[in-house]
Amino acid sequence: MVDVFISYPRASRSKAEPIKAKLEALGLDCFFDLENIDGGQNFPDIIDRALRTSKAVLCCWSPSYFERPWCMIECRDGYSRNILAPVALEAFDKFAPPADLRQVNFFNLTDWDGGDAHEDWNRTLLTLGRLVGRERVAPLKLGAGSVIAAQAPAPSQAVQQSIDILADLRATWANFPAKQDGEAVARFLERVKAVALGSGLEFEVEHHVDLARRAEAERQARAAAEADQRRRDEEAARFLAQQREKQAAEAAQRKVDEEARRKAEAEVERQRKIKDAQVAEAKRQADARAAEAKKLADEKAAAAKVEERRRRMAAAYVEAQKAHKKSKSFVTDRVRGEINNTLAIIEYRKSHPSWLLMSGLPNLGLNTDWARPPVAVPPIAKPISDKAKIPDLLGCFKYDADDFMALHNATKAMDHLTMRLEEAFGVELQDAGGIGLGLGKPSPMWGTVGELIKYIERKL
Repeated sequence: MVDVFISYPRASRSKAEPIKAKLEALGLDCFFDLENIDGGQNFPDIIDRALRTSKAVLCCWSPSYFERPWCMIECRDGYSRNILAPVALEAFDKFAPPADLRQVNFFNLTDWDGGDAHEDWNRTLLTLGRLVGRERVAPLKLGAGSVIAAQAPAPSQAVQQSIDILADLRATWANFPAKQDGEAVARFLERVKAVALGSGLEFEVEHHVDLARRAEAERQARAAAEADQRRRDEEAARFLAQQREKQAAEAAQRKVDEEARRKAEAEVERQRKIKDAQVAEAKRQADARAAEAKKLADEKAAAAKVEERRRRMAAAYVEAQKAHKKSKSFVTDRVRGEINNTLAIIEYRKSHPSWLLMSGLPNLGLNTDWARPPVAVPPIAKPISDKAKIPDLLGCFKYDADDFMALHNATKAMDHLTMRLEEAFGVELQDAGGIGLGLGKPSPMWGTVGELIKYIERKL
């Protein structure tokens, strides 16, 4: 069982926590929802059990309190069991509480700073002590397992006098004989405001005055309306008696006709919308198919144009290459260039006997490094006459037959030049080396430069 169930909105938690700490210091067992619920437990069930077993319900009223459904449930539960002790933590409009709670007295703690000398704080302690059965003595908790009894702080003489005056005023209002007399109630309200302002009783009396005023205004309005209605009814009674049945029948017939016409128009409109939607959908689908077909046709035409352009460009490039290779200037320049390149390699081999030895003398017939010296060989680029014989240029007949190395260089130079020209023009120039030794068939490589150029031009 819990001594005090503290009901508050989350927005007022910082103001409600000092109250909880004060009450626990006085030995009261308080339920504060965020601290008294363990993990895994059902939140509403724990609150409901604590609320049902509490001896007092301390409601911390504020503007946000009356907007929280759970707070109002807890407040009404304490009110229904006569264990409610409301306090105001923040100022609020007098009509902020629900109608059934506006007459409930509450203690004003809006300016309470946590001290013990506050008048309404002492009233709150007296009320809670009465509800939990500790009106005079409250045990103070000093430490683990140690509890001593301490006298609850007695209210000051002024506080006790205010409490007595408020009690007398409440008793007077409860048995007020002239609650229907507006002037008497107004005088009593002035007295309450003068001696017990902020106690909540003035709100209760003001609410009664407002209800009485509204009731009187409503009564007068009803009386005037009833008199006017009776007058008009008397004037129209005869005419209404004659025309009521006819007008009712005509109105009913008009209503039937209007409903039938409305339904017919609605059906026509619905059918028209359905037909329009079908036509629009068919048109949309046809347009989509036409657009897709046009897109495919355009793509195919574009692809065909691209392919045709690529084919023409490729053919033109091939023809240009063929024409270039067949031109006399190309053949002449390439033949003379290859001859110059071969002459440069021969000169390099003559002046570098060490590289000559590294090129593989024992395997002269199959050596592939003859034209690849270890460094770049600059071409000779000297003018070559068309009447000059190729073997004379390469030195094939300028060496002694017993000079094996000179013969090797000459035959290799002829082989190298033959291979380069065959790769450049795609023509067969026969075995150049064999002819140099007097073997095989005559080759254009053993004629003049001009004869070789004409031979290649004819082959192309």
